[in-house]
Amino acid sequence: MRIHSDFITIPAQLLDPDISAADKKRLAQYHGFRHAPLISRVSSLDYSRSFPWDGMHLFFLNICPNLVLFWTGKYKGLDEGTEEYDLGPNVWEQVGVETEQAVQFIPAKFVSSLANIASNKSWYTAETWAFWFMYIAPIVLHGRFKRDKYYKHLLLLIKIMHRSMQFKITSEELEELETWIRDWVKKYERFFFTSS
Repeated sequence: MRIHSDFITIPAQLLDPDISAADKKRLAQYHGFRHAPLISRVSSLDYSRSFPWDGMHLFFLNICPNLVLFWTGKYKGLDEGTEEYDLGPNVWEQVGVETEQAVQFIPAKFVSSLANIASNKSWYTAETWAFWFMYIAPIVLHGRFKRDKYYKHLLLLIKIMHRSMQFKITSEELEELETWIRDWVKKYERFFFTSS
């Protein structure tokens, strides 16, 4: 867990001329900082509590791209083991075409642009991953998995994302969210890492 002072001291270390470039790179990677936040002059903010810093990285620049790599058989050379979540190249190409075709019906104010996810996923930013997962994936992936449990797992992640992004959350909703996250993580580990 980061605390407010981390947002001040770690970027300062990255500017220290006495620290080697290699050490600065390791520090930046370990802590996830490149520089101080632009609004660091606002002393009334607690950076560790004021912004959803890690939501973007956790969901949209980590979990989402990794799930796509699993579903397309490209995650670090791992195969499905005893599971059956790989969509296969033909299915994934069709998902890409349908994603690209959907853009013409989505007002530009909702999302900047969605490229064909099968052939151009390197163009995807946190914003486009978020939109694709929460609004496009439930439609283009419906009925595409060999076993429905992977689609249900996706839908649970989407539910978690929506709940996590609410502006207000009650204690009951928070407890429910915690239950959903535990369930999702257990299934994620079982589906993608413990099968052989």
